[in-house]
Amino acid sequence: MIWKLGLYIKHGKKEYLLLRIIYKSKTGFYVNMPRRDPETHASYHIDGNYWVKICKRGDKKCEEKVICKKKQPLDEKFKGTEYVLHTSFGPEDAASFNRPFKSQEFNESIDITEDLALFGKMSMSIDLVEQNTEQNYYEEHLEFFRIVRKLIFKNTHPWVRITLFEPKF
Repeated sequence: MIWKLGLYIKHGKKEYLLLRIIYKSKTGFYVNMPRRDPETHASYHIDGNYWVKICKRGDKKCEEKVICKKKQPLDEKFKGTEYVLHTSFGPEDAASFNRPFKSQEFNESIDITEDLALFGKMSMSIDLVEQNTEQNYYEEHLEFFRIVRKLIFKNTHPWVRITLFEPKF
């Protein structure tokens, strides 16, 4: 099974891809943040290998791993929450994304334009969570964060949770 989620924002009459999440049941999760240069790519593989890479656009053999860790495997024993990626952005960043959003490339898509218009600069965390749980680090630390929106996608194993939040300081 392959599942693709696209997060996008509108800027004027154009829609820009903020990030894409791809789940491949045989290999794992991939989060790509397309930018002009460099691009950030995080992957969490079935065997628990996790890494974040920063690559030049079009570099198919990017080996520059910024983070490389062994985490729990993505099998039936998966428990709790595993962090995948955290990023911050604002409405003024849309032009720098420079990637048109094409809805036909995704199974699901989310427009976060209104969230940005209401709250301005915000942060986003992408986590993998144990099925049938909604444990969330940011909800446990509400003295520091204000959750703007929480999305849980249940058609993958483990589930994908996206939390949009803003710091309270």
